[in-house]
Amino acid sequence: MSSDSKIALLIDGANLYATAKALGFDIDYSRLLKEFQCRGVLLRASYYTAVIEDQEYTSIRPLIDWLDYNGYTVVTKATKEFVDQTGRRKVKGNMDIELAVDAMEIAPHIDQMVLFSGDGDFTRLVYEHVCEGLYGAPEYGGNSGLAGWRYLNYEGDVQPRGYTDAEVSGA
Repeated sequence: MSSDSKIALLIDGANLYATAKALGFDIDYSRLLKEFQCRGVLLRASYYTAVIEDQEYTSIRPLIDWLDYNGYTVVTKATKEFVDQTGRRKVKGNMDIELAVDAMEIAPHIDQMVLFSGDGDFTRLVYEHVCEGLYGAPEYGGNSGLAGWRYLNYEGDVQPRGYTDAEVSGA
């Protein structure tokens, strides 16, 4: 990554936490932020998580507060409570749509996006971004060095790009 590369980090908090816990390691969010700040211009580092709003204290609150204070944008929404078919109280909170929409909105303004998650929920989002970056028209920020088009043996967009001065003046 070049030092002037514009980068965005998007972190699916609940899934990354569950995966790290299952694998038996902790994530050093301070070191993670510094690592990507050294790789380019970090435009955004967002952490997405659902929170239980009616509880005065939750186990995630200290992490959310620390992230917010130390340079992350924390994106939250309230969990929803419901009773399942067996009568058990369940709590549900999913931030996938918020993360995906933010990824689509910031994509035109960055060179690289790094997505941290622990499941495959964002496979389609990543696929679409890769296709746009590899095969999209260079004038819209994709296909660096025409690599994608060369791979496909496609000569690219050959339509005229406007009129010459002679054509405009009628000479």
